[in-house]
Amino acid sequence: MSEMPDIRLYRLHRRAAVADFEGTAVPGLCAEYLRREDDGRVASVGRYEYAQTEILRAWGWTDEAHCAYSAVRAADGSWHPPVAGCPTVELTRSGDGSDEVTGLRLADGTGGWLVCEAGRISRR
Repeated sequence: MSEMPDIRLYRLHRRAAVADFEGTAVPGLCAEYLRREDDGRVASVGRYEYAQTEILRAWGWTDEAHCAYSAVRAADGSWHPPVAGCPTVELTRSGDGSDEVTGLRLADGTGGWLVCEAGRISRR
């Protein structure tokens, strides 16, 4: 299961118009959650989009508490190699004292970050 899952083999389970991480909604982040039966278990993939661009996939099993693997989209449109476990996510906040979530940063597994904020995607 360490390879990027072929989402053509999955069916849509649900969509989130505003997705969240760790229970906190992230403006502009949408998600689709896909599932399929696999030898008596249910495999699951989360596909996350920001600014109409798929930026993240996280997958594993519905009977496990955390992701088995995750992968972040590379600048050229391909995918960085999958990393074990859930993605490393940092929420960005307004900085004006309101603590409002304005976007997120995703570690890409190569030492860089994918930054999604104000309707734009950048890399650092």
